[in-house]
Amino acid sequence: LVARQKAAELAASAGNFDLMSARQDLILNVTAVYLAAWLQQSVIKALDGTLKSLHEQQKLTADMLELGRSSPLDKLKVDVRVAALAQQRSKAEMDRELIALHLAILLGRSSHEPFPRVPDKFDLSWFPQMDSLSAAAKALTARSEIMALQKETARRKAELAQIRGERWPNVNAYGRWTGRSGLTLENSEELSDRDFLGLGLAVNLPLWTGGEIKARERRAKALLNEARAREQALRLQVLEQVKRETAAFLEAVERAEVGRKGVAQAREAFSIEKANFELGRAAVNDVLDAQAELLNAELALVRALHDKAFAAVNLAWATGEDLEKLVLESRNTEQ
Repeated sequence: LVARQKAAELAASAGNFDLMSARQDLILNVTAVYLAAWLQQSVIKALDGTLKSLHEQQKLTADMLELGRSSPLDKLKVDVRVAALAQQRSKAEMDRELIALHLAILLGRSSHEPFPRVPDKFDLSWFPQMDSLSAAAKALTARSEIMALQKETARRKAELAQIRGERWPNVNAYGRWTGRSGLTLENSEELSDRDFLGLGLAVNLPLWTGGEIKARERRAKALLNEARAREQALRLQVLEQVKRETAAFLEAVERAEVGRKGVAQAREAFSIEKANFELGRAAVNDVLDAQAELLNAELALVRALHDKAFAAVNLAWATGEDLEKLVLESRNTEQ
């Protein structure tokens, strides 16, 4: 009976851990879409900045054309670049609306409700810094999937112990007390009270169930070995996930640093080419090429920052951190 009760309790605990795992996955999916929305917003912001600069270049080229310092072909090249970027921005805006719709579906909201506020940048100070060994050790003790399989393994052990206990005699003791009141036949006006006490002892001997018990025991052993194998396989899978997400996070951090330097260098090169064009020392192609390089550098930087934030969330998930708690801490930091 004790083994049966323990097996039931372990099954309930495993179900709770499965629910926690599904909850973590849902938060991870919502965060991924939210970061995608931030990325698209940053892309649109970079395109707007480039379009603003190109509009200034359009006006400058038109003024220089009136003064005879530029050609109609130069103005046409700038106009074509403006049209191309305007089309690129329209596509980015459509992609952002699709992401907003997807996020609304995940959040169970109407597509007509206001889109959740997306900050200009993400503060990762909440992210728990740890080396790969510490991250792996934490994951093996904190991942809800592993804890669920541990409970499953313990439940299989309890079930096996329960089946093995059926080989032994089962002794049941019971007692019963009954009180009765009624009229006697001799005197119909007088009540008679009687008490009855019964005691008993029952012994069950499994004399002809040995084959059945052995078969159930073999099946219970097989289920226990299967649970242990699943637990070991999941441990190896978790270690591989932690190693992969740690490498992805470090690589994204490096790309973000390189991206910041690339943006600074591209911005300086564009300023030089723009000044040379105003002085008549450079062609409009040089200015447009420098501006395109600056836009590419800015887009590369925002993608690196997106990958850094997403890798941080993935690594937190892989190590078993409570994603809801981390998200709330991140929101409080932003506010």
